[in-house]
Amino acid sequence: MILPLILAGNLAAAPPPAPAQATQTTDIVIVARKRKCRVQLKGTLLSDRELDSYAAQWAKGEAVKVHVPSTASYQCLAKIMFRLSDRGVTRAQFIDERTVP
Repeated sequence: MILPLILAGNLAAAPPPAPAQATQTTDIVIVARKRKCRVQLKGTLLSDRELDSYAAQWAKGEAVKVHVPSTASYQCLAKIMFRLSDRGVTRAQFIDERTVP
């Protein structure tokens, strides 16, 4: 008899669930130039240090859209994605962009 009252008291005292936060999305583009794999954000190529800084933000739950031109190699894409994964980024949406070779 006491156990159901304790459980009911615990449920009543539990705080209401927090409202779902709108996640912000960042669009990045994989760029392969002169045998280098780079990431472009808002028209600017990112240095390794800048990419690491942004990856720390994205690792906190911000969604990342990765635009992949058809001319980009799988090795380049893998290199960038492994780097982001090492920095804690777990969510990415890939967008295939058909480009003229």
